[in-house]
Amino acid sequence: MSFGKRGAATQTAGQRLQPQGTTSPRLAAAVGSAPVQQAAGKTEKFPGANAGTLGDALKVVAFCLLCCSALAWFHMGELLRDRSLAGTFVVDHTVTVESGKCRSMIWLLSTCDVRLSYKHEAGAMHSVHSETIYGLGSMGGKAIIPVRSTVDPDAVSITASAVDYLTNRTVTFTLLFGVMALLSLHLSATIIKGRYIGGRAWVAQYGQPPL
Repeated sequence: MSFGKRGAATQTAGQRLQPQGTTSPRLAAAVGSAPVQQAAGKTEKFPGANAGTLGDALKVVAFCLLCCSALAWFHMGELLRDRSLAGTFVVDHTVTVESGKCRSMIWLLSTCDVRLSYKHEAGAMHSVHSETIYGLGSMGGKAIIPVRSTVDPDAVSITASAVDYLTNRTVTFTLLFGVMALLSLHLSATIIKGRYIGGRAWVAQYGQPPL
C-alpha cells in the first residue's frame, strides 16, 4: 500500500511540474497519431490507391509497354505471315534445320527458337531464325519438320509453328499482348486523371497528399 501511495504522489508532482500551456507526452502521442491513422484509412478507401504512387504506376506502365514491344518485334511479323499463308505449307526436305530448342516457363508458356537454311530461287543459300511462343504446354520433344509455302518460296517454317499449333500461337499472342496493352492503358488513364496516392484526385478529395 505504501508503494502505491508514493507512486500516486510522484505522478501528482509530475503533473504540477508541467508548465501551463504544454501537453503531456501521452496526449501529444495520441493527438499526433490520429492524422496518421486517418490518412491510412483514407488510403484504403481512396479509389485510385490500388495504383500506388506515381512512381509505382510509371514502372508498371513501362514494363507493360516493354513487353508489348518485345512481343510485336519478335513474334507479330512471323505470326501474321503464317496466318496469311495458312494451308499453303508443305513438307520440304530441301530446307535444313540448323538448330532448334525450346524453353518452358512453369508449363504455362513455351518459347522455341529454330534456325533454318534453304536455297533461294536464285540459287543462293539463306538462313532464317524463327522464334515462336506457345501457351499451356511444353514443346520439348516435338519433332522439327521443315515446311515451305507453295505461294511464297521464302516463307519457311516447321510443322509445329505453321500447321499444328498455329491457333495456339495466335491465342497466346493475343492474350499476352491484349492484357499488357489494356493494363498500360488503364494505368495511363489513372496517371492522367491523378487517381493515385498524392495525385490531383487525392488532393481534391482530401486537401493534401498523405505524409
